[in-house]
Amino acid sequence: RLQGTLEPGQQFPSEGGREHKGRRYQYIEGEVRNRFQKDGYFTLQAHPQDDTPCSKLGLVVDHDSWICRDSSLDLESSVVMVAYVDECSHDLGKQPLCRVGLPGTHDSCTYKFDADKGNSPDSAEILGVLPDMILSQIFERLCQCQSLSTKEQLERGIRYLDLRVGYHPESDSFATCHGVFCVDVKEVLQELAEFLEANPKEVVIVEFKKLYGMDEQQNQALVQIIDEALGAKMANFFECPPTAPLNDFWEKGYQAVVLYQNFDFVKESNGKLWSLGCLDSPWPEAGDHNELYSKLTEKVSQLPESKLFCAQGILTPDAELIKRSILTGGGLSIRQIAKRCNGKVVDWLEEEWKPNRKVNIVIVDFFQDSNLIPAVINYNRHNDD
Repeated sequence: RLQGTLEPGQQFPSEGGREHKGRRYQYIEGEVRNRFQKDGYFTLQAHPQDDTPCSKLGLVVDHDSWICRDSSLDLESSVVMVAYVDECSHDLGKQPLCRVGLPGTHDSCTYKFDADKGNSPDSAEILGVLPDMILSQIFERLCQCQSLSTKEQLERGIRYLDLRVGYHPESDSFATCHGVFCVDVKEVLQELAEFLEANPKEVVIVEFKKLYGMDEQQNQALVQIIDEALGAKMANFFECPPTAPLNDFWEKGYQAVVLYQNFDFVKESNGKLWSLGCLDSPWPEAGDHNELYSKLTEKVSQLPESKLFCAQGILTPDAELIKRSILTGGGLSIRQIAKRCNGKVVDWLEEEWKPNRKVNIVIVDFFQDSNLIPAVINYNRHNDD
């Protein structure tokens, strides 16, 4: 919401503005790519066309009801994370992978619901017992954590994908899941492979965090699908561990770090699959911002020296509360919760983690409702100083 008035005859400057999708953006001060949304109060000063005194327009930014859309990057082109940072520094390649800032998404591939497959094996822990006929009605409110495809996420700058995968016996296929089956794994991996092929200096971390309904035979089939899609682009842990600099990954053509839950298959892969133990990704299990801040601050201060680290900038939704909201016509949803949280996570990254160089991967729900991407880019610039 906006509060405040301008005196008659006074206006914001019109020169230097920019059109995008029918709206005009005006940058008032500062370098655009360093701008982030904030909670609290700030002031913009109006510039009258004549010599009358300037008045002031006070703005209130409240993440519960207003989101500042990111206009800091070129919205007409894809964001190539590494190349974008290279505009300001040639030293990123010297940084170990576990110290490079990487923006990521939580439950990355839950951007659509596969109605033909219905409930997934993890449904009981997410939804409880619900009939298939109403799943589509609650998917967007309780199961969906992202709204952009794998391709769109990568093109906008996401470099960590969090995958929960379930086996669907009737179709003998694998799909991402979060209470319901979402996206076929082959589709996810194909879009990833195509992106990596088109951007040879990009490195993406893919975590197969949870595997549902899979025995040894299904694990073998899934690993084969991963290997066929990514092949030689999969980083070998024994050649390029988390402490290896990006230069080593680039020189060897390694672009995909694949973490896999089943340790038996990790051992059999001879380094092509990484153990989940290579990534410290503590679940904050926080219900409000203060609790999330406290838990993330504690974990970030204990950043491991030789592992990847993921700061989960997410609040844990009360599933029963959301279901009651749905049944009573309320508007509560995971996206609404994320809108209250994401801006704060960006603030912590910019104000606390960046100055102390204390972060690696940062993930949120519905990342496009925040300025996470430019925040991480600026973190990498600062890290190179």
